[in-house]
Amino acid sequence: MDLQPLILPKEITYEWSPVFIRTAARRFIFRYATSSFVVIFMLLVAGISGLWAGDGGGIAWCLIWLSIIYAFVWLRYYFGVTKNYERMPDRHITVMVAADSITMKTSEHLSTMKWSLIKKVWSFPDVLLIFTYGRWNYIAIPVEPLGQELKKYVEDKVRECGGKVV
Repeated sequence: MDLQPLILPKEITYEWSPVFIRTAARRFIFRYATSSFVVIFMLLVAGISGLWAGDGGGIAWCLIWLSIIYAFVWLRYYFGVTKNYERMPDRHITVMVAADSITMKTSEHLSTMKWSLIKKVWSFPDVLLIFTYGRWNYIAIPVEPLGQELKKYVEDKVRECGGKVV
């Protein structure tokens, strides 16, 4: 059976829903902060162990509070990202994938990027996180409306233009 070539440009539209925003934010946090979570857990265990061993103050409580504050930073990021949903007047996003670029369009904004601008893509079964400038800013695209064929095309195009797909 011969596969039909991908005909470009392709356009998909999806809703920036609360569920999708939470999914994308969780995927980002868990991949980006995995080592941070290990540190948080170790600090918490060390603090609790110190309390249990009889160190009723000082270092044990500092370790516990440090782990709580560190965890709070990530929690704050998560709630900050999800709060952006409330500010959007229209939550529909259109993505157009072309041979030389990818375009994102909302009711308020239109942005076209050449493939070479994309430095990294984090690929998950349910979402693509596309990074252009920094490690904190990403564009999230759900895989379901994109489809596996177009997802693979985006990943291949990013690699071809010097970006990383992980």
